[in-house]
Amino acid sequence: MKLSLALSGLLLAGIPLTGHGSTAVDGADAVPAGLDTSVATALESTRVPGVAIARIEDGRLAWTGTWGRRSPTAPVDANTVFNVASLTKPVFATMVLRQVAAGEVDLDAPLSAHWVDPDVADDPRHEALTARIALSHQTGLPNWRGDRPLAFGFAPGTRHEYSGEGFEYLRRTIERQSGQPLRTLMRTAVLAPAGMDATHFGWDESIAPDLATGFDAKGEPYPDDGLRERDPNAAANMFTTIGDYGRFTAWVAGGAGLPAKLFADIQRPQALHPDPAERFGLGWRLIPVDGQPVLSHDGRENGVRTQVFVFPASGDGLVILSNSDNGELLTRPLVEATLPRQAPALLAAIDRDIWRYLQGMPAGQASQLAQMLPRSPPFMARFLYAADHALMATAPVDAASRKRAHDAIAPFVQGLLDGRTDPARASALVNMALAPAPGDGEPAGTGWRQRLDRAQAEAWMRQLQVDGE
Repeated sequence: MKLSLALSGLLLAGIPLTGHGSTAVDGADAVPAGLDTSVATALESTRVPGVAIARIEDGRLAWTGTWGRRSPTAPVDANTVFNVASLTKPVFATMVLRQVAAGEVDLDAPLSAHWVDPDVADDPRHEALTARIALSHQTGLPNWRGDRPLAFGFAPGTRHEYSGEGFEYLRRTIERQSGQPLRTLMRTAVLAPAGMDATHFGWDESIAPDLATGFDAKGEPYPDDGLRERDPNAAANMFTTIGDYGRFTAWVAGGAGLPAKLFADIQRPQALHPDPAERFGLGWRLIPVDGQPVLSHDGRENGVRTQVFVFPASGDGLVILSNSDNGELLTRPLVEATLPRQAPALLAAIDRDIWRYLQGMPAGQASQLAQMLPRSPPFMARFLYAADHALMATAPVDAASRKRAHDAIAPFVQGLLDGRTDPARASALVNMALAPAPGDGEPAGTGWRQRLDRAQAEAWMRQLQVDGE
């Protein structure tokens, strides 16, 4: 898995932040009072031009809201079309599972019965590929082949490695098996029953007037000319509105019309190997929260950051679509603002998963992380919250000190964005958290630090102090 998947101060000059626009669809409620202020503050501090949010409650789309700008001259509204990047994958996976429920696809049958990619035809490992393996990122194929021939990096089922190519392999197989193109399969199995009338797989010229512009971390717009060449894809290239993705999420929260056993399979870790570093169900990442699985997925491309959470046990959910490289910095404050009851346990579980993933990395990578993370405030934020949960929460300091350390993370990351925080201090925090220290009771060479003593905790807090504060 790529590090970016374990870890994901002004708006545009002269453009004022607009208020929200709530969308009354499917009996949806108005945006909750007070949310405008929380979202506006988050947008300004993260330099994200625009965001759209959908909240699902008890299996229904409770409300949708839009804030900020979709382009340099236009606001985000209910008709704004977002490129949702990898949030395509759960939608495609749901189509596959609907085909499974209908008896058209077998989760565990070899895909080679219907199609074999010519690049791997001479590699016998292709015989082990199945729909289950593809939907749980265990194919051994790369995320994208680029200009290189497709090739296995490891035998299918022996470990997880996030793979868009695995989803595309499955798409090509199902298209040949069914005799239908992806657009038709998606319309019949998902878009129509979920009520997604404004969603397109691949580019459609009709979406051009409402398309959200993507912005880089400095607030400069990316060119969108390449989007017009996007073809239908199982892993990306879906264009949709907040209302449509909210309806999809509500549909999934209510079971997506699947048999109970198959819906339960989505929520079950699918690893075919022992001690997996990550938890994948069928088409979704799994986050264990209070003994129940939460379905999660994110999406990221240039100028695109998207996130969805589904709580199958309660029927709740949340969708966040943003148009900036900084959009990942919105996730934590918006989860806290929109999911106040679930946020503490959900965010703690995310922090635990990130730390657990880091623990499995070779110790020699600490120096690489110390150089890379400070260059990306969103990644640095995820790292700091994970380290805070793992190390400061158990440090021998009083509760007030632990809270100060936790509360210092947001302004520290803000300082990285604004140029007030020296990146060398961020690197020092990475090294402090990851490199085992002599005398802390850990055998040499066994991995990262597991605890901070009092002096180390105090040094951690000093490093988090933002310059000028």
